[in-house]
Amino acid sequence: MKYISAFLLLAVANVCADDNIVIVFDTSGSMGARMASGKSRMQTAQDALINVLSDVPSTTKVGVLTFNGWVYDLQPVDQAKLSAAIRKVRPDGGTPLYKGISTGATRLLQERESQANVGSYKLLVVT
Repeated sequence: MKYISAFLLLAVANVCADDNIVIVFDTSGSMGARMASGKSRMQTAQDALINVLSDVPSTTKVGVLTFNGWVYDLQPVDQAKLSAAIRKVRPDGGTPLYKGISTGATRLLQERESQANVGSYKLLVVT
């Protein structure tokens, strides 16, 4: 898990009030597989994501998109709601990665337009 956390930390490093981050979170059936630690891939990814996002300022907008839709729409961080949304995600189904990335990128482009291209816009895929 420390490697996953380190990677995610680099991806969200140096965030500030004008930052917008959309996370495409893999919810395919394979995320239910157990790792050597005994935890599932899903549990490991959830732990790492919650850990890293706990340091994101409340003014940063974060959105979490799964293969089944938005579990946390792009909005300023509310740590309790964000963590709960990430924890409720369960592995199930296929891997429509292209659709997830396309949907997330489109949402970021809409946000950029509404903010007159001020700030930074990041798309992170957790799989």
